[in-house]
Amino acid sequence: MSKRILLLIVSAIIGIVTIVYSSDIRQFNPEQIFLTDAGARDYKAYQDSTNEIHMLVVSFETNNQEEVYSKASEYFAKIDGAHIYTGLQLKALSILSTTESFPVLSNEESYILFSLDKNVNTSEFIDRIKSFFDGQKVKIKISGIPYTNYLLDEYSKQIQDYLFPAMFVFSLILLMLLTKNIVIGGLLFFPCLISATMTLSLIKLFYDKMNMITSILPLLCYTISLSLVLHLYFTLVEYRSLLTAIKLKWKPIVLMLITTSIGFGSLVVSNIPVIRHFGVLASFIVLLSSLYAYVYIFSLESLFLKLSKPSKVVGSLRYLHYFYQSLQKKYIWIFSIIFIASGIYGVQRTKILTDATQYFAEKTNIKSDMDFIANRIMGMPLLDLEFKEPLPASVVSGLRNLDLSQKYKVVYSKDFENVSIAMLPFIHVDPQLVETISSEKPKITLLSRANNVGEYESDLDKVEIYLKSQNISSYSMNGLYYHLMVSQKTMIFTLFQTFLMSLLMIGLVAVIYMRKLKFLLIFVFVNVVPIFISLSIIYLIDFSINLATVMTYSISLGMIVDSTFHILHAIDKPEGTFEQYYITTVKPVVLSSSIFILSFALFAISPFLPIREFGVNLSIILFIGLLFDLYVFPTLFLKHNQIRSLFQ
Repeated sequence: MSKRILLLIVSAIIGIVTIVYSSDIRQFNPEQIFLTDAGARDYKAYQDSTNEIHMLVVSFETNNQEEVYSKASEYFAKIDGAHIYTGLQLKALSILSTTESFPVLSNEESYILFSLDKNVNTSEFIDRIKSFFDGQKVKIKISGIPYTNYLLDEYSKQIQDYLFPAMFVFSLILLMLLTKNIVIGGLLFFPCLISATMTLSLIKLFYDKMNMITSILPLLCYTISLSLVLHLYFTLVEYRSLLTAIKLKWKPIVLMLITTSIGFGSLVVSNIPVIRHFGVLASFIVLLSSLYAYVYIFSLESLFLKLSKPSKVVGSLRYLHYFYQSLQKKYIWIFSIIFIASGIYGVQRTKILTDATQYFAEKTNIKSDMDFIANRIMGMPLLDLEFKEPLPASVVSGLRNLDLSQKYKVVYSKDFENVSIAMLPFIHVDPQLVETISSEKPKITLLSRANNVGEYESDLDKVEIYLKSQNISSYSMNGLYYHLMVSQKTMIFTLFQTFLMSLLMIGLVAVIYMRKLKFLLIFVFVNVVPIFISLSIIYLIDFSINLATVMTYSISLGMIVDSTFHILHAIDKPEGTFEQYYITTVKPVVLSSSIFILSFALFAISPFLPIREFGVNLSIILFIGLLFDLYVFPTLFLKHNQIRSLFQ
């Protein structure tokens, strides 16, 4: 058995194993997914020291309120770790407690409050809520942090269920059209597909489940493998030898892999674990999947040569004249100054979006339903303040009267100490609720609708200033929502930090390759200006900076420089004719970049805002980067714009 056949068999086995192994991978977005390292530690310590519970509020409209309450109480009482409180029970408790700290805003609505112990699977419980009320033919609204995480799981699944297949089918069709051969298109598609399933398999192996961040990774690795496969294929077909293709292309290919890995790897400096893990895993998988793609092409070299003919495989050269010249210097400087200024203007005005309720499409009414419950029944716990000593009533009253960005319900735990536990069985209320609200330490909880980091920070500052004015300094801020906001405040810093690290390391690689320090300035200019242009565009189209889009800049930098190195290698030491340069360099760069751009543009169909904006923003940056590589970089590098004159 020849070496190539053996490698082909091994490649096929790896492909089949990864497809089967990754087929049942699930989505899961835990509550702490976006916390920083410090935030996760503090929140864990807080959970261990307090009786924080998960709460869900279900609002509904019905003419048979008491019947629904009765059936719901009977149904959910059977679930271990779940505690149910109907609107009627809480109305009686509010009368019994006679305190402003009672968390319910109004007793006019039909609603049920669920408190869940830590051992309860919240996703399964929410499914049971939906199933129960569907059986009662009652429409419901749900609110609570566990429900937000449940929705993140559901919307993240759409990448796996819809975007994966759409992107794969789309690129497969494009490959068949570009090669004008169904068999060749399918053969080129296979290693790219396996790079995605290989990625899914490693995610499953190391982390068991995907989340909304790691779910992007298979698509990225798929497109990177596609770029490598196209470069190898077109050069192989033109020169009729993979060895010759490797001799011609090994430098830009190695540089492409190094810089892409650096782009991903720069995310390792993030203090948000989920982003850091994404970067580490991506850097490793890019190298692994690229090795797989090379071995696959090597094992099928003779078949590709048999099915293809030189030059004809890429179609006619009627577009050749578009690449004779690059842009003149004067236009480069004029446009760049305008774009850099507009980018600086845009980034200062682009909204930072941290409120997860705004991630969902408006037509779903998810945010409006949550806001309805927060404004009419009970808000989500946005902040817990723990004190060492009980607070004077005047301080609590002052907190309630603060002028904040929105209305908060201020719940003070000590207000519930006088509630008669002995009376609770008579109104059918589990004493666990009062015990939870009261807590051992003096604690204030601020309840309201979810808001964005800007408003949240402003409200925190006002609370801190007020407590300081009352000579109260011994307290701590805590709670899940608080730590999420603190974590997401670091997004801009993460953006700058990872991008700068990526830029410096990739620039260093470029300087080492060229052995000319002045090349660093050209390299930085060509790969940074597209970022500024994209910043002005996302402002104009009303995109946001969120936990997904914050990663696009470091990632895109690693991908943009791929084509920079291919073109640099071709024009630095030109060989052959201009037509060969077009076929082996320009065409693969344009085709692979076009597939990248169109594939990520497919993310626009996602109703989930972070994924939609991640894909569209990345496609914008890659498109601008492609134009700069083709029409700006040659002029700056060659000091003239006559590319055709370099070749025979």
